[in-house]
Amino acid sequence: MKAINSLQAPQQQWLLDLTKARNSGTKIIGYTPGGYMPEELIYACGAIPVALIRGGDPEPVAASAQYVPRFLDTFARAQIGYRM
Repeated sequence: MKAINSLQAPQQQWLLDLTKARNSGTKIIGYTPGGYMPEELIYACGAIPVALIRGGDPEPVAASAQYVPRFLDTFARAQIGYRM
């Protein structure tokens, strides 16, 4: 259990840091991995990049339908839907 906690602690702190940054006005930019997104450009704009990756459920694809074009690949639409 100690090993699990030692792995979860940094992730929880990262989420808290992102929340604090967003609340202080810093933009959080989500991008789908698989293409090429130079994170340096996001940092140069004063924002924080966050890779969006998850999969396996059809609901997120449907949830993203009103925000992204239909021709965008299903993987990318699912990643956006998971974050909604």
